Amino acid sequence: MPDILINSKTKMRHNMYVDIYVPVPDLSFPNAAPAMGESKAEKDENIAKFAEEVLFPQYSRAVKKIIRTYEDSPMPLRYLSGKLEIRPLPLGFYGVLLGETIIIDNNVVIGIVRRAGSGAFTFGHEIGHKILKVKDGKELLETVRSRISTDLYDSTEVVAEVVGEIISGEESELIDMDFKTRKLLQRGVLKLAYS
Repeated sequence: MPDILINSKTKMRHNMYVDIYVPVPDLSFPNAAPAMGESKAEKDENIAKFAEEVLFPQYSRAVKKIIRTYEDSPMPLRYLSGKLEIRPLPLGFYGVLLGETIIIDNNVVIGIVRRAGSGAFTFGHEIGHKILKVKDGKELLETVRSRISTDLYDSTEVVAEVVGEIISGEESELIDMDFKTRKLLQRGVLKLAYS
């Protein structure tokens, strides 16, 4: 039986607007959610209560943890504001929509699925893409191309991974860099972010 999405909107610190979408059973199917009650009305009430008391709070806590991790990093706080959308995505994907809204899979945010790092790392990665959309990162991208084989990695992805590293304190699982290159690129990212 298919699910439908219900959502919760909240505003968090630093003017971060968070939309959380969670899948729940589609009650238009008579046999959906048998454990939630006898009638459609009872099931609907119990599902809404479960989402309000369990599902939405777990994602809100995860986002608050990501925000605290970001606040503890050396990145400027101005990139923390904006829109974040948490929703089910195929294979734990994530990205930036229309250059402004960061979208991350539910399971990535809470750490069930680790495609390439923690929720904080993934969020940082997407902040890296946002920075490259608003800042002239030509010099930093040239540094990436001179230090890392761009046959293997797109230089913008390398920069995004470095931002994820700076914010989360984790090393990228996707980009292989030596210590000296990693520190050089981290300095370059911070210089660009603060410019």
